[in-house]
Amino acid sequence: MHRYIVLSLGSNSSGQLALGHGEDRHYPEQTIFGQTSPTTSARLTDTTACIALRSRPCVVGGGNHSLMYEPGSDTYYASGSNVHGELGLVPAVGESIVKDDLALSWQSIIISEFDAGIAKMAAGWYHTLALDGKGRVYACGSNEHGQCGIGERGEATATTGPGRRSHGWIRVEFAGNGDDLVQIADIACGMRHSMAVAKDGRLYGWGANRHGQLGFKCSGSHSAGAGTVAGKGPEARVKSWSDARKMSVVWTPTEVPGISGVTKVACGRHHTACLLNSGEVWVAGDNKYGQQSGPYHKGESLRGDNSAVWRRVKLGGPAHSLASGWEHLVALVRMPPSSGSGPEFTAVVSWGRSDHGQLGGSLEGLVEDGREDPQVACGSAHTLALTSGGRVVAWGWNEHGNCGDPSLQNVHSPHEITIDGTKVPVESLQRKRMLLKPVTIGCGYGNSYIVCELIDVMQ
Repeated sequence: MHRYIVLSLGSNSSGQLALGHGEDRHYPEQTIFGQTSPTTSARLTDTTACIALRSRPCVVGGGNHSLMYEPGSDTYYASGSNVHGELGLVPAVGESIVKDDLALSWQSIIISEFDAGIAKMAAGWYHTLALDGKGRVYACGSNEHGQCGIGERGEATATTGPGRRSHGWIRVEFAGNGDDLVQIADIACGMRHSMAVAKDGRLYGWGANRHGQLGFKCSGSHSAGAGTVAGKGPEARVKSWSDARKMSVVWTPTEVPGISGVTKVACGRHHTACLLNSGEVWVAGDNKYGQQSGPYHKGESLRGDNSAVWRRVKLGGPAHSLASGWEHLVALVRMPPSSGSGPEFTAVVSWGRSDHGQLGGSLEGLVEDGREDPQVACGSAHTLALTSGGRVVAWGWNEHGNCGDPSLQNVHSPHEITIDGTKVPVESLQRKRMLLKPVTIGCGYGNSYIVCELIDVMQ
């Protein structure tokens, strides 16, 4: 067993920082674990309230909710808003499981269906996806734009009641070739759309598609029909925004044509980016800020084109990791020697929208010789990184202190976030000869999470 502390900072209006209150934090502060289950491997220990797990946990966040999970376990921890059921918490009939549908600390939740454990979780604005170890996908939360992939009515069940939301997890069904079940290897959430990568490299998408973010144009078989109103003929006139929205919604997972060999997927607000087994990165959807153009595109002819067309982004070398914010993207790219000789090196490459400093300027300091690759996570308009040397840095939008700068001004270059501030009980750790080592990071749309392992220096 390893012991971990989770630190959080940034926007906290719905308690998504798991600090026991709803106030923003501009410095890393230790999160609180609330309910725990005796059937899980987790437990609370001493005054530091660390958690003991077998492997490093991962943290992801959405609009106003956050989730932490240990890969391979059937248990996850959730905090923040559950107004739309996005935490997967199931209330009793006529009751809320948490006050005002908010969880102010980590709530321990077991997904009984996950007999193979949780492989990955992803969060959108009001919805959440989970992938289990057998390649099955589950969804909870708002399905107003089809983002849960469970049909237009949201499958009103005994726990959901009528309406397009899912309190509790519902299996997302994928149509394969013939009767074969599709096994999924990766998932991602945009603001109101969802994507999944099958183990054979096929790509599936569902949810909002007004900007072509699913990688194909809607037709009658995918949604209410391109150019038509649901239940009416092709000449019917769109009389409301609701009708227009229905014309660009895909209610169930649909295979994306024209792209294959996908290994990883990342979603922005209105775009989708795919990493192929060749190391190429392809982007579809909104291109208002050059999301499809890439960092080395010299012309402006592609910018602003919202057609559902996949375009390859020129990165200077093969990528092996990919993350996306609302309108900016970050990739780890294997670059050839700059002088024509010598070893290849890993570069952190960013492109897209930059008005909040989310591209970070020079990112060379994130990779150090002889060290492992850095970790990178994106919020809506900020980026968090764990450098190869073990430092935590952030840049971009900082209105809520999500980059760790108390000035609340945008951060235009990597700013180091120290974890030995007054809100972390470092003195008690030192008395016990314990050190905090950052091991994983995660982002919500307006917040940042740092998972630290407790290291006993006496061992």
